[in-house]
Amino acid sequence: GGGPRMKKLLETIAAYCPQDEGEHAVQQAMLRQLRQCPGTILGRDDLAHMTASAFVINRDASRILLLYHNQMDCWAWPGGHADGCPDLLQVALRETWEETGVQAAPVCDGPISLDIFPVAPHEKRGRQVPRHLHLSLAYLLQADDAAPLRQCPAENRAVAWQTPDFLTSAHFSPEDLNLYQKLLDRAQRYLADSGCKSGKNLLK
Repeated sequence: GGGPRMKKLLETIAAYCPQDEGEHAVQQAMLRQLRQCPGTILGRDDLAHMTASAFVINRDASRILLLYHNQMDCWAWPGGHADGCPDLLQVALRETWEETGVQAAPVCDGPISLDIFPVAPHEKRGRQVPRHLHLSLAYLLQADDAAPLRQCPAENRAVAWQTPDFLTSAHFSPEDLNLYQKLLDRAQRYLADSGCKSGKNLLK
């Protein structure tokens, strides 16, 4: 069920090449959930639902675009709920624009990481949100770090390009540090590989 666009999402996740056993388990869990709940997994009602995350780098991955998230009260990457859209790359691009004012471009079509993030119970806009899971597809995006930034007051109180040495325990939990370091390693590897193959960079 779910139509051709859901089929494409299934294919995107199935085509992903897991980097380790943990990621393979995440991939299989996502595929099971997608097959069992194709009608609701893109909404917010299921206790496990799809989200898209954006790891946004500048031209040479020397800077990372981060925002200070109101709800989580910490630095984080752009991202958000699918809210019915099965094209998670478009969701990642849209959320980046809405949350930071940055027009980013995908470095590659498929995700660079599959993750499951537990979300603690919280209140949002006067409504109680129960404990749930975000099934996240992370996309590697590139943007011009000289372009103007814009906060989204409903979501964040700061937006900034940070250098990799910002990735320390002073700013992030151990879990988030591991996550962002993993993503940065993959981004740098991907840029090195694609640069060797094509001799050009995505950004003109």
